[in-house]
Amino acid sequence: MKVVNLKQAILQAWKERWSDYQWAINMKKFFPKGATWDILNLAEALLEQAMIGPSPNPLILSYLKYAISSQMVSYSSVLTAISKFDDFSRDLCVQALLDIMDMFCDRLSCHGKAEECIGLCRALLSALHWLLRCTAASAERLQEGLEAGTPAAGEKQLAMCLQRLEKTLGSTKNRALLHIAKLEEASLHTSQGLGQGGTRANQPTASWTAIEHSLLKLGEILANLSNPQLRSQAEQCGTLIRSIPTMLSVHSEQPNKTGFPTVHALVLLEGTMNLTGETQPLVEQLMMVKRMQHIPTPLFVLEIWKACLVGLIESPEGTEELKWTAFTFLKIPQVLVKLKKYSHGDKDFTEDVNCAFEFLLKLTPLLDKADQRCKYELPCTRRGSVLSSPTALPARYASKDCLTVRPLGRSRRQQPPSCQMPEPHSPLPSLWRSKRSLSWGREDPGLGPLLLPLRNPCSGPSPLIIFLPHSCDFTDFLLQECRKQGLLSEASVNNLMTKRAADREHAPQQKSGENANIQPNPGLILRAEPTVTNILKCSSGLDFLSCPQTMDADHSKSPEGLLGVLGHMLSGKSLDLLLAAAAATGKLKSFARKFINLNEFTTHGSEESTKSASVRALLFDISFLMLCHVAQTYGSEVILSESSAGAEVPFFETWIQTCMPEEGKILNPDHPCFRPDSTKVESLVALLNNSSEMKLVQMNWHEACLSISAAILEILNAWENGVLAFESIQKITDNIKGKVCSLAVCAVAWLVAHVRMLGLDEREKSLQMIRQLAGPLYSENTLQFYNERVVIMSSILEHMCADVLQQTATQIKFPSTGMDTMPYWNLLPPKRPIKEVLTDIFAKVLEKGWVDSRSIHIFDTLLHMGGVYWFCNNLIKELLKETRKEHTLRAVELLYSIFYLDMQQVTLVLLGHILPGLLTDSSKWHSLMDPPGTALAKLAVWCALSSYSSHKGQASSHQKKRHREDIEDYISLFPLDDMQPSKLMRLLSSNEEDANILSSPADRSMSSSLSASQLHTVNMRDPLNRVLANLFLLISSILGSRTAGPHTQFVQWFMEECVDCLEQGSRGSILQFMPFTTVSELVKVSAMSSPKVVLAITDLSLPLGRQVAAKAIAAL
Repeated sequence: MKVVNLKQAILQAWKERWSDYQWAINMKKFFPKGATWDILNLAEALLEQAMIGPSPNPLILSYLKYAISSQMVSYSSVLTAISKFDDFSRDLCVQALLDIMDMFCDRLSCHGKAEECIGLCRALLSALHWLLRCTAASAERLQEGLEAGTPAAGEKQLAMCLQRLEKTLGSTKNRALLHIAKLEEASLHTSQGLGQGGTRANQPTASWTAIEHSLLKLGEILANLSNPQLRSQAEQCGTLIRSIPTMLSVHSEQPNKTGFPTVHALVLLEGTMNLTGETQPLVEQLMMVKRMQHIPTPLFVLEIWKACLVGLIESPEGTEELKWTAFTFLKIPQVLVKLKKYSHGDKDFTEDVNCAFEFLLKLTPLLDKADQRCKYELPCTRRGSVLSSPTALPARYASKDCLTVRPLGRSRRQQPPSCQMPEPHSPLPSLWRSKRSLSWGREDPGLGPLLLPLRNPCSGPSPLIIFLPHSCDFTDFLLQECRKQGLLSEASVNNLMTKRAADREHAPQQKSGENANIQPNPGLILRAEPTVTNILKCSSGLDFLSCPQTMDADHSKSPEGLLGVLGHMLSGKSLDLLLAAAAATGKLKSFARKFINLNEFTTHGSEESTKSASVRALLFDISFLMLCHVAQTYGSEVILSESSAGAEVPFFETWIQTCMPEEGKILNPDHPCFRPDSTKVESLVALLNNSSEMKLVQMNWHEACLSISAAILEILNAWENGVLAFESIQKITDNIKGKVCSLAVCAVAWLVAHVRMLGLDEREKSLQMIRQLAGPLYSENTLQFYNERVVIMSSILEHMCADVLQQTATQIKFPSTGMDTMPYWNLLPPKRPIKEVLTDIFAKVLEKGWVDSRSIHIFDTLLHMGGVYWFCNNLIKELLKETRKEHTLRAVELLYSIFYLDMQQVTLVLLGHILPGLLTDSSKWHSLMDPPGTALAKLAVWCALSSYSSHKGQASSHQKKRHREDIEDYISLFPLDDMQPSKLMRLLSSNEEDANILSSPADRSMSSSLSASQLHTVNMRDPLNRVLANLFLLISSILGSRTAGPHTQFVQWFMEECVDCLEQGSRGSILQFMPFTTVSELVKVSAMSSPKVVLAITDLSLPLGRQVAAKAIAAL
């Protein structure tokens, strides 16, 4: 029916003065069923007729009010009609429209189709724009009235406008609808030419930009008004409007909690097991934890430093302590620099770091313990007087030539009589001077603080170690490093140092006998870091300290000088210091690559003299031993290069992949790599058996290393058959290790693989040969740096033999280096079931409230032994046993950090096996009750979010090593074709009818299983995506089923935690796998019937997601 007839009907009603209900009855007679009143634009026609004169027609307005009350017209059509009125000079008309809005502006609803709900969102946005324009016009009239002396009328209308604004915006539901309208309007601009665009264009919708401009204009006008109440009201409305785009990103923090075990354990795990890892994954993991647990930044930074302190204090002496020192002083400041970028501003983050240090200074016992742990020898003069610091040196001692030095490894009493140390008042002899090495932290100190090679005329090649200044002030080093990285201002550093200095005066003094060994300290690590850079640039010249060449240059030009430097690097802690610094700064791979190139260069020799042959042999041996040490300490991943087609693989890479025993790697002693050319083997056997001294000239060392395994087999067979006596074996083993220690390493590597394949009664001679190769040398050695090479060889052999010696219950005494080279080896108690060990260690950790480094290694060993499913399932059982809320929350935080040992695989097991098992088995529902059920829901969400955010990136190095034989094939468990239900869904499909379909079954876009992930074309062949999709199908099935119980409550907790952990604009989160139809089921749960919850659980970047959200919110 035409609109003109609608107008005639309205005019007839007015002429005959029909009452409102008479009008409604007659209108239904005039217009039979078919087209709705909204299509006929009834609300717009009534308003048009009512607003013809200077004042509104009360009878026609009563018709409109009746139509609104009886739901003849929708709220969206009324709001759209009101927003078209723009003659704000007619006060009575404006007031009448405001009265109409007052009828329903705080209780908008729509129970129609999804498109009608989106129409309500657009209409509300237009009405908000109209209200702002009306308020601005009223404020202008009030201002004009004040100037003319008649303010009453304008003030009344302005108050009415502000009241309607406040009432409209005070509803969270309305703000949620406006949020959807804003996103819809933004999408309209970016989707030109789509089919929906034409229908939207017919409905005038205000843009968000226009609303912001109107808000600014209103603020400028009201700033000149003297009425504080009206100004305050307008400011509150402005604040509410500005909060609409970010209404999902507001989370309350937890200022009442000071300990965060997850952050603590995550930092400990990284420092203990993944020093070589990149900083970005750690930063993202920490930010994920910070966001999910709503941790304030100062307490977050404080927890990181506390974890570093604890890790450093409890670390075993030796390499582990060095690694922790490098992690604390080199890697964590870089992590904080990256965390700074996530902060809202540099100044805010700097203040937060300063606040964290203020809190840290209150932990005086912890800092005192760290100072004691980092203590090292004080500098002393010739007569032993102690100098407290470089600044305490008298002027004549303060020059770079006046510091007392001594050869490494010799005390002052062991100096030969002919070697007189210089008096403190005399400068060092010119031969001992090193301009770069004796500078106190000046520009680029180089390797000097560590060693002074080739400078001591008295003790030959022994390096000289400088006595560094006073005992360690942990806080001082930390503050200075933070200042260098721009994390603290100079004033803050000085203030904090002053406070710490005052506390240190009362610190307990360490007894002289306590901790007598020189401890690795932050100063050495901080000086080693630029040294690593120098080595990468200058490690092929005559000297690390002064060479202009790089290691990529021709090695043949300066082999003697290079040998001297490499030999000194093996001494003391120099190598471990450099490796720790390189690992913490991400340079270890480049560092190792230089030595692989050097090792490859020294494998061949041609037309060389005896001297050059011995130098080449030593370069090969030292580089080989260094690389083995790196691989055992930091993992073979840092050694191996990216494979490229056609490129020749270096010898050492080939050897380490096929021949070197590692944890979790089983070698085949009959592998072709252990069976080289027989002629080479025969010549090597003859050389080892007959020569009194092994020849070095023109020896191809890589061939010797590959042939030694077959040679050892021949020798073993000869020994077992009585051809060779024990004395001959002793001479052969002395020949193997007497010149080049790498031959002994290769021999033991094969012997370890060989012993594994032998029976109990066949192992004796093989183990005896390992004992001979690992024992002291019975003949004299003639090559340089032999003692240093033996030390590192012993450490390598001990690591290689650890597994096989434990399995065969054999003991071999390796030369002691003064400290435990394998501090975390063999931690599990013997003859105890591993399940008991797991429950005991978890109970201890739960009682303490935090995870220590030793516990992390035990958990890692148990995970490796029992498999992911066993490990995860038993720990979840322990969680579900807890009955006190505070214990369950602590257990969740600890378990979440423990699961980072292999988060990806644990999440697959938890979400794909354990949770479905609990949710589908009614006999287990009782275990899901509060508080353990709430805790499990929280843990599941945290694991899912963490895995999904990082599963596209690289796995951590400590995760790559683990074999995955206990994980089922997720593609067969959850089939790809969603028309064929998975095993899980076939198990759950108890409903005969599908009540979740919002529209006709033919409409594929709203089918019961459609989710945002399908519209985003997420790869469903990925196991994690598949598991998440099936978990949300299970959740949807539970919500739609007729049975309620603890499992239904668990689903609610799970979804609440998802909402709580989300951040603004989180497209691509785990909730994208939730079917759209789940939203309508969730809002039926009282705890989830909130507009913010609906906005959080739907993907608002999709048109279908916005429609689903609008429909659910409008129906609340």
